[in-house]
Amino acid sequence: MASYSNLLSPKKSLNLLLICTVLAVALPAEALLSCSTVFSSLEGCATYIVLGGRPVPPECCSGLKSLISTAKTIPDRKSFCSCIKGVAYSATPEELARAAGLSRRCHARVPFKISPDVDCSKLLHITQTTNAIMATSPRLMLLSFILIIYMVVAPTPAKAVITCDTVYDGVKPCLNYVLFGGSVPIDCCNGLESLIASATTTADRQSACSCVKSLASHATDEELSRAASIPGQCGASVPFEISPNVDCSKVK
Repeated sequence: MASYSNLLSPKKSLNLLLICTVLAVALPAEALLSCSTVFSSLEGCATYIVLGGRPVPPECCSGLKSLISTAKTIPDRKSFCSCIKGVAYSATPEELARAAGLSRRCHARVPFKISPDVDCSKLLHITQTTNAIMATSPRLMLLSFILIIYMVVAPTPAKAVITCDTVYDGVKPCLNYVLFGGSVPIDCCNGLESLIASATTTADRQSACSCVKSLASHATDEELSRAASIPGQCGASVPFEISPNVDCSKVK
């Protein structure tokens, strides 16, 4: 069993082939199947792909089958292929093998090869290349995926109501600003304020702190600076420092 520290390393955080979905990537307008839909459907596969050595969870297979049945059109399958290829570049051979084996283990037919070398354009007449996706959002993938992994495998204090799932939903609209700058979106401020209001206990605030600290430990100095500026720009008071060095056990 891998330790939490291994699972939270930058390398591992990029290696969740199927749950690592590009949350803010722009897909062709005609596509109905977005990367967020792919993520939602396949998050049950995360632990198996990273850790292996266990049966494929039923929720992984049911999510995969549901996703395949949803991808009825060429634009849908194009989006599906692009999302998967976009993160396959960073998977280890073992993780790729486990991901590729899901079709057989789940008795489900994925309409393309799960591989960083798959040519989605030949299969689906793709109009937006995966290289373009990777060029515009690698840091978004990294920071998003780290929190997703933490959400899946990390324990939260027993009395905490705030989970990393809740934190993730709250800060997701802030990621584009953190990575690329510009103006802080109103959805980011709304999500942050809602998250702060929900953290009513010490356990909640410590849990939220741990989730944010996990992200901060893999951010660049510029990204940390932008993230730390968000509370001030939103007129919100965060009860801990947004830093990889914050001691969450001291948050009250």
